[in-house]
Amino acid sequence: MITEQQYSAARHCIECGIPFALFALPGRMEFRFMAASQVERIGISGYGMVDDSFVIHEFDKYSDAIRIGGEYDEFTLFDADIAGCRGPLEAAVGYMVESDSYDDYCRNINEVIENLKASGGKTVMSRVKAVRSDSSPLDVACRYFQEHQHTMRYLYFTPLTGLWFGASPELLLEYSYCANTLSTIALAGTLAADSAGAWDKKNVEEHEFVTGYICGLFKSCGLEPVVGKAEERRFGAVKHLAHTVTASGDVNVGEFMQKLSPTPALLGTPYEQALQHVMLYESRPRGCYGGWIGYFSADSLTAYVNLRCAQVAKEPEGMYLYNIFTGGGITALSSAPDEWNETEYKAKTLIESII
Repeated sequence: MITEQQYSAARHCIECGIPFALFALPGRMEFRFMAASQVERIGISGYGMVDDSFVIHEFDKYSDAIRIGGEYDEFTLFDADIAGCRGPLEAAVGYMVESDSYDDYCRNINEVIENLKASGGKTVMSRVKAVRSDSSPLDVACRYFQEHQHTMRYLYFTPLTGLWFGASPELLLEYSYCANTLSTIALAGTLAADSAGAWDKKNVEEHEFVTGYICGLFKSCGLEPVVGKAEERRFGAVKHLAHTVTASGDVNVGEFMQKLSPTPALLGTPYEQALQHVMLYESRPRGCYGGWIGYFSADSLTAYVNLRCAQVAKEPEGMYLYNIFTGGGITALSSAPDEWNETEYKAKTLIESII
């Protein structure tokens, strides 16, 4: 549960533009709050030296990560003299967009499908749903977190990213420096949560792209992947195919994460082809969507894909504008109307938390 002290500290940071993170790992009721007078960029060579920090990596795999250190907690924050930045949520308005229309989305997806019929592969295409509300992002996040306690829940602000929150079911990497053990999840393929029967060919193929990529990456780094049994994992109105992939061995964790993210579950494969589709057909830069967020300690790190998330801005009239990111994997077997419906399902519980 988010405590009264943590709630007050997060609200203060949002109002004053102070970098902070409020987060809880899957299955844990206790949240952690940390704030810093400033953030710093860290390259992949520095990951192993990061301790007690919330780390954000944007969608661009070659950008440096953003570190929020545990300089202040919810008790020491109010005794600190932190300048912050003025109008933190108002400044983000210029980055926000209106909702993608059904016709524009289907037209773009059909072009991607035709490309994939000729070339093969998979592309993950996202779209934005813009929702206005007088509900504060902190209250919205609390409601959203309550519905998804089995996920990585997070709310953060930095001047470099703006304000984001999300509830991610997708583990990118769990790594122990002491035991040299790695764990990730191949999570792809989506159906309505109440659907019965076997998974269709399109979803199975979409999932196999991801599992195959992850296993190939492990082997290229000298690791022998162990793939767990197939599972179905539910998130709100949808369910996904999932395989846990584990290995043991010594790796350069920064280099490994750069190769791993974004996986074909968030971008597609081949990488360059999928990235070209995303840059050509999506309505706004992804920013943090499709990147990752995580907690780094001296002996381990746990990172989750940044999805089922939203960026928040405050309009001049005082309403909050939420840009909700929702996406799906496109293959040659895709149907644009079906893909639209999938993105609607994925955004459903987040929208319900806002309105």
